[in-house]
Amino acid sequence: MYDFFRQNAADIAYEAYFGNDGNDGRNSLWNPVNMPLASAKYQALYKAATPPAGVTTIQDTARGTSVGQVQFSANWGQCTTTCGKVSDNSYVWTATPGSTATVRFNG
Repeated sequence: MYDFFRQNAADIAYEAYFGNDGNDGRNSLWNPVNMPLASAKYQALYKAATPPAGVTTIQDTARGTSVGQVQFSANWGQCTTTCGKVSDNSYVWTATPGSTATVRFNG
């Protein structure tokens, strides 16, 4: 899949992996790690490279209405219980139709 995503990157918006730790199989790659070799390979392949000069990364923890910040509409929540939290506690979610996240940047 990684090779397919790279070859078709211009036509793909994002990639997501949904781990399943249910009774129909244990294939979680993170929190808990059920398949350590697959988890290590996935992380090695998808590890974010250092952005080239001139590229700015905007984290969703930088919240606000200024350039370099993310503004979330109402009804977004922090993931705190049944989902895997990322180390910087930045995992947010919403199930409200029409909710938005606005990223402001120059470029």
